[in-house]
Amino acid sequence: MKTNTTVDFKYNFVYYKYKQHYSNGRVIGIASRAGFLFDEDFNLTDVRYKDLPGSYIYGIYEKGIGYLDSFGVTGLKLISGPFKDFPVGDVLLVSYSTDEPSIQDYDCYVKGWEIISFLKGVYENSDYDIYPIYLQFNARFEEYRMKHIKEFNPSYNLHVSIFGFPAGYRKDRRFKGIEKMMAYEYETEKMRRKEQWEKDKEYLENHRKY
Repeated sequence: MKTNTTVDFKYNFVYYKYKQHYSNGRVIGIASRAGFLFDEDFNLTDVRYKDLPGSYIYGIYEKGIGYLDSFGVTGLKLISGPFKDFPVGDVLLVSYSTDEPSIQDYDCYVKGWEIISFLKGVYENSDYDIYPIYLQFNARFEEYRMKHIKEFNPSYNLHVSIFGFPAGYRKDRRFKGIEKMMAYEYETEKMRRKEQWEKDKEYLENHRKY
């Protein structure tokens, strides 16, 4: 149990909404009637969702649905799964005590699309540099998108989803979010992405295997 300097109580880095219970070979989630959350060992705490700082990110984590703190992260490691299972097979190891988490030494892990929302939270709430992890994840994302281009919105940009501004934009670090982006620069980026998508479509049509 660690102390988050932004709040005045001791806390767990993860809280779960449901306690796992096995019944007839199935896993059943049992919630507290009073709305209290469970810690990583499924012990009932005196913490409710409304008590959590904004740095907690809602999602499906190692042991179920809950809230993982994006504040105080000291180490991340992305383990890539089979490409055909991207991104569900990808795992992001999270540590709050070491800068080099491993399979034998980590605090919690994040899987699949939850990786995007958690990286965004770490970028906004921790001092940890997520850019190397972003580049690794984005490379797989772009390769997957090219193979399934009809399934993706051409205007979707992973960089914007995580950082809140297009790649190359000089963002004022005193402000968060896309609201500080100049409208002209934003529209220019959208147009560039659209043109690139048209080129990608033409390339795929010319190189389609029958």
